[in-house]
Amino acid sequence: MWSHYAQNHQGFCVEYDLEALPPDHPFRRGLYPVIYSRQLYDLTPYAEKLVAQDREKVNPLWPILGVIHKFDGWKYEEEWRFVSIGPNVSADQNWRVPTPVHVFLGSKMEAAKIEELLAICEQKGIKVSQMQLANDRFELLPKRLNQ
Repeated sequence: MWSHYAQNHQGFCVEYDLEALPPDHPFRRGLYPVIYSRQLYDLTPYAEKLVAQDREKVNPLWPILGVIHKFDGWKYEEEWRFVSIGPNVSADQNWRVPTPVHVFLGSKMEAAKIEELLAICEQKGIKVSQMQLANDRFELLPKRLNQ
């Protein structure tokens, strides 16, 4: 995760308590766990039904299955994806999400950025940890920086 999504350990990761959202909240309803597989997900049957005479019977949520499949070599990420499908293309949605509960800083984050994030998180009561490489194994460990 750190090398792929957090700019080679220079970025950060945010943890939210999504259970704080009501079950019917649009953000929570749109979260799906990624399905890891060696096979590509085949959406051909869906595409064929779109051009068939009974296309009104097509489940519009079916394409989500294609979006949430990923090569099983990435299984260690335990990724979840937010997917929203609607009949029309629309502008970005502004949904309120809970306040983060923890921010994890990359092990190579610049000192100035660390200070900036620490100040913001202190104001909002958010825990901050910086990831550090373990001395005896290939593992990153969080070191708490505040509270």
